[in-house]
Amino acid sequence: MDSIDILQLITRWLHILAAIALAGGTFFLRFSYLPAKATIPVDSSFQESIRKNWARLVMLSILFLLASGLYNSAVKAIDYQLDGLYLALLTIKIVLGLAVFFLVSVLSGRSRLARRFRDSELKWYNVTCVLMLAIVCIAGYMKLSPQQEKVRKQDADQVATVDFLERQGRQFFDRP
Repeated sequence: MDSIDILQLITRWLHILAAIALAGGTFFLRFSYLPAKATIPVDSSFQESIRKNWARLVMLSILFLLASGLYNSAVKAIDYQLDGLYLALLTIKIVLGLAVFFLVSVLSGRSRLARRFRDSELKWYNVTCVLMLAIVCIAGYMKLSPQQEKVRKQDADQVATVDFLERQGRQFFDRP
């Protein structure tokens, strides 16, 4: 395994871990915290503490997802001949990801817009969870879809040399 392979592995891990943190936190808030908050009175300082900690995790996750996603997409585009379906799915995944980034940023923010979104936070967390599920399904399909590796010039030269030598060998041995 060379240094490029190790870098690709690390960026893949960063991408997956950031997605787990963002999705896991969002699903926890939607399915555990919000129902508990609706039945148990929660102190506003406690809510603010959760919001601040969640906001930090959201920003770090978005940073890692954007950086690793850009790198991983560039590597894939360099190494493979990507068909139209793959590129369309990648575009949809990016657009849905940007929508998720917006929603989790707003829901964890402290602006006036954030407070308005949190007035109906159950609805917005539902939307965010559905978008995240769609992204995971698209990513899973993309990972399993067959892609043809690009032939590099060096590889093509090696194949041509082997073909030439095989032809020469056949001509030599096929002589009467």
